[in-house]
Amino acid sequence: MSVVSGKIIFCEGKQTSLDFRLLNRVVENLLTNKPTIVPSGSKFTFSIFVQGYFSREGVINQEYIIFRDRDFDAKPTANIALIPLNSMLLTHRACVENYLFNVDLIDNY
Repeated sequence: MSVVSGKIIFCEGKQTSLDFRLLNRVVENLLTNKPTIVPSGSKFTFSIFVQGYFSREGVINQEYIIFRDRDFDAKPTANIALIPLNSMLLTHRACVENYLFNVDLIDNY
């Protein structure tokens, strides 16, 4: 696994997780600017994982998206929008499986 230039999306789990497989399916037909999906394990160890991932290549200020389960981090709102939490933006749905009910939401994000 190497750092690539461009868009990077980190997700929970391993390469066999539903999160990783679903996000790869969403971006698989993009011809340009296709993001790299990187599974990063648990949401509780995410920041350490990202630090190690980028430090190997000496990358500074790399932009990335975190796609993780919101669980109980923030209450859902009546508006379908991103939810701010510290320096992150959380998705409206609590977990990736919920996007199977409304697949247009994941495309919009």
